[in-house]
Amino acid sequence: MADDKLNIILSTQEKGDSLKTLGKFKTAVAGLGIAAGAAAVALGVTAVKEAAKFQKAISDVSTLITGDATGAMMALSDGIKNMMLEVPVSADDLGASAYSIVSAGISDTAQALNVLEASAKLSVAGLGTAAEATDLMTSSLNAFQIPAEDAAKVSDILFKTVKAGKTTVSELAVGFGKVAPVAKSMSVSLEELQAATAAVTTTGIKASEVQTGMKAVLANLIKPTKELQGVYQELGVTTGRELIEKSGGLVEALTRVKEAAQNQGIEFGKVLSSVEGLTVAESLLGAQNEAFTVTLASMTDGSVAVDEAFKKQTETFSEQWKLLKNSLKVIMIDMGDAILPAVTDAVKELTEWYKNNKEEVTRLAETFAGAFATSIKIITPLLVAVADLTRSMSTIFVDAWGFMKNHVIDVVGVIGDKIGWLMNLVSNAIGKIKEFFGLESDYQRYVRSSAPSWFVGPVAPVMGPNLPGRQFGGNVGSGQAYRVGENGPETFVPGTPGRIVPSGGSGITININGGTYLSTDAADKLVSKVVDRLRLYKAIQV
Repeated sequence: MADDKLNIILSTQEKGDSLKTLGKFKTAVAGLGIAAGAAAVALGVTAVKEAAKFQKAISDVSTLITGDATGAMMALSDGIKNMMLEVPVSADDLGASAYSIVSAGISDTAQALNVLEASAKLSVAGLGTAAEATDLMTSSLNAFQIPAEDAAKVSDILFKTVKAGKTTVSELAVGFGKVAPVAKSMSVSLEELQAATAAVTTTGIKASEVQTGMKAVLANLIKPTKELQGVYQELGVTTGRELIEKSGGLVEALTRVKEAAQNQGIEFGKVLSSVEGLTVAESLLGAQNEAFTVTLASMTDGSVAVDEAFKKQTETFSEQWKLLKNSLKVIMIDMGDAILPAVTDAVKELTEWYKNNKEEVTRLAETFAGAFATSIKIITPLLVAVADLTRSMSTIFVDAWGFMKNHVIDVVGVIGDKIGWLMNLVSNAIGKIKEFFGLESDYQRYVRSSAPSWFVGPVAPVMGPNLPGRQFGGNVGSGQAYRVGENGPETFVPGTPGRIVPSGGSGITININGGTYLSTDAADKLVSKVVDRLRLYKAIQV
């Protein structure tokens, strides 16, 4: 059933009536059931998005080709989709790399695809991105004037640089473009340049720094110092390029220069004035000479290393997962390619309809805008009223809370004062009555008048209010117990008569934190009542 409905869709596309095609698609989807239909619609949307994105990438490439590029772009599109099934590089990266390759002047589709595949494999094998590998590949091909059909060979040379050296494709791409044109102009081959770079990076110097040093060496040979000119005369050459060509390579030329300088008693550092160049030259002529020789031989012996490394990498789970995603994306692109023409035509027809009905659409938009504005005008006063009501309620609540808090404190203060005064009066009266009638127990009387001071303290709590108070000073008699203590009740039994004088003379400080709503008047009343309370208590105790 699903195949029949798909055939209906595809057959209507051939008629060119895109809006009817979409209607047929809607009818077909409805026949699948709600759940299956929703899934089909989602799948179709995804397919269209992927196809549109891929179509945009191919279209970008076509802008670089003069004339009708339809056939070339179809071939490029098919080539990239086939490559996605074999190389774990995304469609986006392959599309961007294809653009860079054509931008570099490789416009033939077959050659562009050849370079693209070699670049993609190099990125996987040599630990770099597709963009970096493509940049390195196209720079190598153009700088050393190597034909695009030899892209696989160039890819292998660049990978052997990574393999023999202490570097990656990403690091090689940083400075390669600056040294490659100079090397070519001085008759230095790509193989020798890369072998030298690999050898020196094994000492820990970054590839970009080695490439800078190589450029400095070549610059010294192009513009020789006075000492180097004398060496040229001894070697029978007039230029650095002639010396390299007659010597069979850059490293051999440097070897001859150093030997000639020693014969003339000239330091090698005066022949090569650049510090960066001297560092690279000494390394290639010294400890790294053997590594350079071995690497150069591997680059010219015809062996292929990049394919083996690529195969090992693609066998890992992460790369296999990328290949699976690529396969699914190719399916989505192909499915989207089948739907996209109808969607594109439908969009064109809708655009044309808008042009023909612009005035009606404009009036509809104005009507909607007017209704929206009216709604805003109605709602805004309501919102303002709600906001004003909220502020009013907040003010009323704050005022009520402040009034209640101030007066509650005032009332509580008065009640507390009266209760405290009454309790002190009753307590003092009971003490006087018990003392007058002799109601103290022998134990209490002993503690109060005869017990030693070390015993009075621990048992003082049972004495209650019977002990006369001297918290605020006053006369004391010998052997008499008194209640003292500014921070709490304590018992004091003096050995001789005397007087207790309060320490300091600045009075008592009371801090009252009334918060936000304690008014000044309420605070003053509260303080006055506390002072009166203290005075009354002192009068009763004395």
